[in-house]
Amino acid sequence: IHHTLSGKLFNKMELAEIFLDCFAVNIGWLPDGERLFFSLDTGAVGVTSEESYQRIGTYFMKWDETDATRFPESLFSFPSKEGFSGSLRSECIGVRTDGILIMRDLRHKKGGRGRACSFLYLVNPDTKSKKEIPMVVFEGLSQFKVSHDGTKIAFIEDIYEDDSIHIWVRDLKTGKENKIFSFPIRPFKGYYLGLVGWVED
Repeated sequence: IHHTLSGKLFNKMELAEIFLDCFAVNIGWLPDGERLFFSLDTGAVGVTSEESYQRIGTYFMKWDETDATRFPESLFSFPSKEGFSGSLRSECIGVRTDGILIMRDLRHKKGGRGRACSFLYLVNPDTKSKKEIPMVVFEGLSQFKVSHDGTKIAFIEDIYEDDSIHIWVRDLKTGKENKIFSFPIRPFKGYYLGLVGWVED
């Protein structure tokens, strides 16, 4: 954890005992500015230990500590989707200023070999209530970033068919979902846009 302006190192955390063979698929801050959250995954099935598979999930911890607390499993159970597989992975992608969690449930289309599809939900950690966020696009999405005021989500849509990457913003208040801009990824077929973020202004 570094101070943004001075670059001063506040805290360095060794989390190997928590991660094992997992990797963090996202990381962010809770609204109190004192705790951060991260989600762990292992990638393909059968490539690591059963103990590592048991670590898949979302955790939160204070920035100046090394002990992480796992989000309850009950928060990650979402209804089935007709035409889609069971859940591949569920994770927290952000937290609103009122404490409501923004969760992603990842699924494949049945019988398809395409990219995974993302379904987003607002989850109340106290009542366990869940409300789906209807999405205009939902296939091949990544790099979700919630705005500082918790009212918007920016994310990347990766379209192999037209060799393009698109940046979208979803307004959680109005429900509007706008494509901000697009750019081609030819001739380089790799991911060279790996981060999306917000400027606090």
